Amino acid sequence: AAAMGTLIVAGQLWGTRASPIHLLLLTALGILAFDPTQFYDLSFQLSFLANYFLLLALALWERRPRREEARGPGFFRIGARLIDGAALNLLITFWITLGLWPLIASVFGRVSLLAFAGNLLMVPPMGAIVMPAGLAGLAANWLALGEPPGGWIERVVFAGLEIVLRAWTALAGIIDSAGGALVFR
Repeated sequence: AAAMGTLIVAGQLWGTRASPIHLLLLTALGILAFDPTQFYDLSFQLSFLANYFLLLALALWERRPRREEARGPGFFRIGARLIDGAALNLLITFWITLGLWPLIASVFGRVSLLAFAGNLLMVPPMGAIVMPAGLAGLAANWLALGEPPGGWIERVVFAGLEIVLRAWTALAGIIDSAGGALVFR
C-alpha cells in the first residue's frame, strides 16, 4: 500500500496520470520480482486485494451523480460534506469487505459478519482520535529533543496517548466479543 501510494504521489509530482490500477499492478510485480514467494503470503494477497477494491470503490464514487452544492449557512455545507464522507466510508468498507470475504473464507473456513460493522465503528475513531494522539506523541518527542527522557511534556502526552489506545482496544474487544454470534461458516 505504501509503495503504491508513493508511486501515485510521485506520478502526480512529475505530471503523469498513470492509472491507479496499473500502479497497483506495477507495485505488485516489483515486489514479486524482488521476492516471488510473496505471492503465497496471505498479507501480500490481502493488501493488494484490499487496495484493488479500494480503487474500485473510489472509481464508483467518482462516477456517482453529483448533487448541487449545499447553500446557506456554513453548517449546511459542513453537514453535506460529513454526509458525503460517511457515504464514501460506507462504500469503501462495503467493497473491501465484500472483496476480501472469498479469500478470508477460503483461508480461515469462516467469515465474521461483524467485519463490516467493525470497520464502520473502528475506522472513524482511528482517523479522528488515534492518529492525532499518535502525532501528538511524535510532536512531544520532537519538542523534548535534547532533554532527558521522561520530561513532563512526554509524560502528559504519552499518558493521554495510553488512554486513547486503551479505549481503542476496549472498543475492539467489545466488537470482538459480539462477533462470536455473527460468524458465518
